[in-house]
Amino acid sequence: MNLLHKTLLALAALALTWVSPCLAQSGAKVSHIGVLANASRQGPVERSMAEFLRGMRDLGHVEGKNLRIEWRFTEGRSERLASMAAELVALKVDVIVVSAGDPARATLAATSSIPIVMVAVSDPENYVRNLARPEANITGFPQNSVESSVKYVELLRAQLPKLQRVAVLVNRYQTHQVTLDQIRKSAKASGVSVFPVTARNAGEIEHGLKAVVSNKSEAIIVVPDPLFSILTPQISKFAVEHRLPTMFGNAVNVEQGGLMAYGVAPQALYYRAATYVDRILKGARISELPVEFPTKIELTINLKTAKAIGVTIGPELRLRADRVIE
Repeated sequence: MNLLHKTLLALAALALTWVSPCLAQSGAKVSHIGVLANASRQGPVERSMAEFLRGMRDLGHVEGKNLRIEWRFTEGRSERLASMAAELVALKVDVIVVSAGDPARATLAATSSIPIVMVAVSDPENYVRNLARPEANITGFPQNSVESSVKYVELLRAQLPKLQRVAVLVNRYQTHQVTLDQIRKSAKASGVSVFPVTARNAGEIEHGLKAVVSNKSEAIIVVPDPLFSILTPQISKFAVEHRLPTMFGNAVNVEQGGLMAYGVAPQALYYRAATYVDRILKGARISELPVEFPTKIELTINLKTAKAIGVTIGPELRLRADRVIE
């Protein structure tokens, strides 16, 4: 054996002494998942994502140890969803968690094989035909149910008995048809007409809100949507300036200036979503994971906003509230 050969063998042995600890550490399986949200990471969705991570940790999945997460946030630019969904599919992640309907639609268009867990979707029927036993590659946890959407008008009328016209803000990219139909149905039963307003960005919302005033709507219902969560301060400011009561889908929006919210806390949905991700990573099929509707729906009222728009919350409505923000 010549000197060169001996030297190469020595170098190879030295390399193994450095590489082997790394290989030992990487022996445990690292799960690889993607998260796609039509929102900003620093905003209302931040608490929800923290709850998702807490749920994953409680189930033994720790980011940076045995869990790798590809985070994708559009910063409210819906046109980026398709490319971001394609990126996650190209990375061959094990599961994709999508926040609300627009990311769900974009991800379904990008893959029919990677399991998708949707969270905080308004109308799950748009993505899953069989809610009890999903037939495609998507399941999850809706933001609201029929029960919550039909209560929007009822709760507004409890505060405004003479309410005759209400505007409903929906995302143009989103399909909120089931929710909108339920609102129309409950409004018609109460003798209230509905004025739909569609928007897909801050500029369009400003234009739509001006249409609310010109249409002489007396209140605004904001259908749960990540875009509207980002723009809640803008919506709430406009509503206060024009003394318009607002109804949102969760308490986060009321904390940002909305008058009332009736719905499930999104943080609870994201924590539950971790259970489905865990089961998928352990081999469960989507068909074994039914779409799970929220069971606890809460009413939140902001008294500061009520004062700003010149309304007094009656004692009956205050008693019905699960939370009152002073």
